[in-house]
Amino acid sequence: MRVRPDILDLTLPRYVPLAVKGTLLAVWYDSQEDQYLALCPECHELINCNTLGIVYREMVLGERKCCQGCRAKASFEQAPGLIGAFLDFWQRTGNLPESASWLDAISQQQFNL
Repeated sequence: MRVRPDILDLTLPRYVPLAVKGTLLAVWYDSQEDQYLALCPECHELINCNTLGIVYREMVLGERKCCQGCRAKASFEQAPGLIGAFLDFWQRTGNLPESASWLDAISQQQFNL
């Protein structure tokens, strides 16, 4: 697993390894920003989470155990017809997934809808 070099630049990071059902999850707490950063085990991007509960819900308790971007990518691969609905929702709400990994599952032409 690769870790981005900027992980070392976090202000006052505290590495907290969480082992749940044999899975090691890398989480850092940034006390200056008062947020948690979790390393997605699938796309290896750092995901910002406001609470530890969100980390657990997204990365531990969820069926896929990955970030929203990876889950969106898997959904698009299984049901490409959902792409337009997701893009419309994200455009209206301005609430894109934390990880850009979902972009891998759609073409530029689809994104310009």
